[in-house]
Amino acid sequence: MPHLFQKNLIAILPLLFFISCEKEGQSTTIEVKDPQRHYFPVVQGEKLHIVFPVKNTGKNLLEIKEIQTSCGCIIADDSNIKNIVPQSTGYLHFEYDTNKNTGYVQHQIYIYGNFIPNNKIELNFDTHVVTSSLHSKDYEELYKEIQESSPNIDKLNYGLERQKNYYTGDKPEE
Repeated sequence: MPHLFQKNLIAILPLLFFISCEKEGQSTTIEVKDPQRHYFPVVQGEKLHIVFPVKNTGKNLLEIKEIQTSCGCIIADDSNIKNIVPQSTGYLHFEYDTNKNTGYVQHQIYIYGNFIPNNKIELNFDTHVVTSSLHSKDYEELYKEIQESSPNIDKLNYGLERQKNYYTGDKPEE
């Protein structure tokens, strides 16, 4: 009797393994909110925090295999997201170090995974990095410093459309 149990167990275990891995690696579809962004000017020395919401719109598990940036000045925090279950949203966090550039900059971020059409998506952003001026700070600059030192700074990225620190398409009217 125990010998029969072992034979059945040996026959069933590989079958269970293949069934459980059936959907792993299959392609899915994704949607990235605002993959082309134009950020407002930032002062050299500041860090620009960038968050891209990524929604898995397919029926299979989204597996992010690799993240590549066009510049060493962009740090990807890929520790918080590797897989996104179907119909869920994950957030890709990046930090752009403005110390390494001055003037107009344009960068790309490449995400590789098991999504259609070619297992790669390109995210773009640009901004103007301006040098700091030596003058007394006005109300807006002081307010921005207070805002940045707030522990709830992450909540600002998910605010109303008009509160985003970037725009898409043509520059908005002032």
